[in-house]
Amino acid sequence: MPAFDGAGISEPLLVTFNAGSSMVKIGLFVLGETGLKRSGKGVIDFREPPLRFRQIGKPDIGPDSR
Repeated sequence: MPAFDGAGISEPLLVTFNAGSSMVKIGLFVLGETGLKRSGKGVIDFREPPLRFRQIGKPDIGPDSR
């Protein structure tokens, strides 16, 4: 079952923040029947204006995981 079903979120999510001195790493995980699976991750780098969220890597689930 997908984390997002078009009408909203269909499964519990966990958002993690790892703050350092120059960037924040953000992780998004879906709690499914078999445990946590990474749905996305990214960073906000304070050294590069303008501040923006940049997605990194591919998710463990969903259409981009293949």
